[in-house]
Amino acid sequence: MTKKPAAKKPKPKTAVAVVEPKPIANRSPVEAWKDRLHPQHFSDMSPKMSAIVGHVTGRRYTNPHIAEFSTTSDGVVLARVHGDIGFNHHIGNIHDLHQNWANLVDAAGLTDEQRAHANMAFARSFDVSVAPLQHRGLPEDVADVMIRDELNEARG
Repeated sequence: MTKKPAAKKPKPKTAVAVVEPKPIANRSPVEAWKDRLHPQHFSDMSPKMSAIVGHVTGRRYTNPHIAEFSTTSDGVVLARVHGDIGFNHHIGNIHDLHQNWANLVDAAGLTDEQRAHANMAFARSFDVSVAPLQHRGLPEDVADVMIRDELNEARG
């Protein structure tokens, strides 16, 4: 009787480390809204929207990631990804983007303060007004003060 060679055990696959965001309860409102908009919380979020959210939040969810946006005179948003020299990626119409952002912020269940921070970051990313977003529950007085302070700070 011949001995059968021992079956080789398959090597375990290398585990990929997943970096989970810190718990929202321990974060400041400025950071908490970014965690709530993380693409992992939205199973139907497109890669394009993930890249947009990454740019607005200052985080990288895609590779390549968006470096900056440009809006044409007729309201078309183009993106330049890191490493490109031109705005080679069509994002869509600014009005549609406003609507999609407002829907995402609504779905994330942000507080008024978090919503204000998120909408301010969106407006800065696209150099647009947050006025179309105010009807979604952003108190006008809070938005006006934050926008004025933020713009004054940015201008110098």
